[in-house]
Amino acid sequence: ATLLLTMLSLAGLPPLTGFLPKWLIIQELTKQNMAATATMISLLSLLSLFFYLRLAYCATITLPPHTTNHMKQWHVNYPTNTFIAILTITSITLLPISPMISTII
Repeated sequence: ATLLLTMLSLAGLPPLTGFLPKWLIIQELTKQNMAATATMISLLSLLSLFFYLRLAYCATITLPPHTTNHMKQWHVNYPTNTFIAILTITSITLLPISPMISTII
């Protein structure tokens, strides 16, 4: 809950402490006929609010620990396919000279 309140305060939402300085700055910019700058600040604060909310969401959504009674095998032996390995190495080796091969053929 503290992380979420801190993020929302950084974003400058109305009931929190970050709102008043942002409001006063935008109000002063509109008094000075700098509406474009005030609009840009408002839109960029919406962008920062989006990222703060995403960060708070990722921090609070956690998976519960898995309680299992059996040990999983750490290393599983899969059969290797040597034909695919040889074909991959050959094609990577011939890739730089493929334009020359295509001109010969």
